[in-house]
Amino acid sequence: VELALGITVERLGKLKELGSRVALRTVLFGAIMGVALGIPYFGDVMSLVGAFSTSLLLCVVPVVCYLRIRGWRQLGWPMRILCIAVAAIGIYACVLGAKGAIEDLRADIANDK
Repeated sequence: VELALGITVERLGKLKELGSRVALRTVLFGAIMGVALGIPYFGDVMSLVGAFSTSLLLCVVPVVCYLRIRGWRQLGWPMRILCIAVAAIGIYACVLGAKGAIEDLRADIANDK
């Protein structure tokens, strides 16, 4: 963001560059805090997003990429079984995490009414 806005030592000088960086980062931090405080149940929504993204990115995506590079027919049966097992564990973790996050979100909404 800073480079896109042209905040560099060569363009602004050392002191103005430092002040511009501090001001920009303070504004960004304030905007992010405003979003976090303004959206109800932000923590629960982030928990749901994290449940989906973490398990899929750590377990399923590497297996899919490996299979795209190597090819399914090039793998022996032990490696095929391992790939299926790792992907299945990732999907299972995704479902469990999403289920827990949705239950927490429902409980918070029910307690708020």
